[in-house]
Amino acid sequence: MWERLLDRLINSSKEELFEWLFTAALVEIQNPEVVRPGEQVMNCGACPVCDGTGLVVSAIPYYDTESSKVEGQINEEGCNACAGSGYLRVYMTPDGIHIEDEVLEEWKHTSKSCKYGIDQKKFDRWTKWQIPAYLKSLGLLKCRLRVYFVRGDYTDNTPQWREGIITYTQQEIDEVWDAICLNARALILMSV
Repeated sequence: MWERLLDRLINSSKEELFEWLFTAALVEIQNPEVVRPGEQVMNCGACPVCDGTGLVVSAIPYYDTESSKVEGQINEEGCNACAGSGYLRVYMTPDGIHIEDEVLEEWKHTSKSCKYGIDQKKFDRWTKWQIPAYLKSLGLLKCRLRVYFVRGDYTDNTPQWREGIITYTQQEIDEVWDAICLNARALILMSV
């Protein structure tokens, strides 16, 4: 709902906004310039648990009472790490794509201070990880980041709205994606 509200704020006159807020705030917005791409999924390579087969083979030891021996039974089942697909997947939900400008639209709401801008370390999860991953999935190089700072710069807690275009190189995007895939693989291996 927050993203729908931002979309309406950006693209409506005061009269249209008032009518929308009190009649259709929960209905999806039809904006011909910004398309909501929905959930994106990207392949992160072969599953490290099943080596891309989708199956996990294990030996289950059991004690045979007649022969007094410990024997094994082969058990083959679908891999839980990759849900039997054989590869790791990363799911993402970009907010929108501005078709005419060919940019990712990403909208944020935060209580963090805007005093020193978006280049601070506290915003790295957006600017250094999330946005480049979205750009990789959509085949884009630019993002229009719109941020509503609900407490402004903390001087008087007046909300502030900031927006700007962030441009990445294809190499930067690819390096971030490689790091995300390595991290996904490591997390899977740590959980096994």
